[in-house]
Amino acid sequence: MRPFWSETSVAEQAGLFTILLDAKTLRLPNGDQLAVPQRGLAEAIATEWQVAALGGEIDATTLRLTSLTGQTQLVIAPDPQALASALLARLRGDLLVYRADDPPELAALQHEAWQPWLDWAANDLLVTLRATHQLIAHDPDPATLANLERVLAGFDPWALAALDQLARGLNSMILALAVLRGALSPQQAHELATLETRFQAEKWGVDPAITAREAEIAADIEAAALFFRLTRP
Repeated sequence: MRPFWSETSVAEQAGLFTILLDAKTLRLPNGDQLAVPQRGLAEAIATEWQVAALGGEIDATTLRLTSLTGQTQLVIAPDPQALASALLARLRGDLLVYRADDPPELAALQHEAWQPWLDWAANDLLVTLRATHQLIAHDPDPATLANLERVLAGFDPWALAALDQLARGLNSMILALAVLRGALSPQQAHELATLETRFQAEKWGVDPAITAREAEIAADIEAAALFFRLTRP
């Protein structure tokens, strides 16, 4: 869509910050105002819309902070436990658990790169996962699930939104939590998550479609990490 405004700004009312596109308040799909308690996030969203308008056409898929904010406001905040439960279940398919048998070079790379982060999770989060070469789903033990549930209980809706986007982009709750805890940068986490893709590219050549898709995922991961930082008290 073509932009219909010339300037973005931030307004404050009753402790909440809204984004103005000229004189019109930015609204969510249900008609509610997009309103956040963090000035920094509001300013970043305003910048996001200003940058998006520079090309003359608005690509909604690039409005990542806006999307995360809308999801938090409309879906997560009314029922944070629903997302926490979904994130808990996601541990069952964590990328770091599933290792290749063949070729041996890939198996060795996965062990070297991924095992330290399973060890980190066991030590820092008391979340213990064991690597497997089987394709069947891995069921964490009850103590591990209970420990992760306690970790997630300390997350507000903003943090849950960031964690959800990170976990989906990285295909790993462990890597996502490592990013939010500051143990990994978003770039480092993405490199770990794309280890096999990069291995295959070195062996067989680069697939432009995969490269483009990974670039979009990397941008999602960066946005989620920024969103988390901007929403901390």
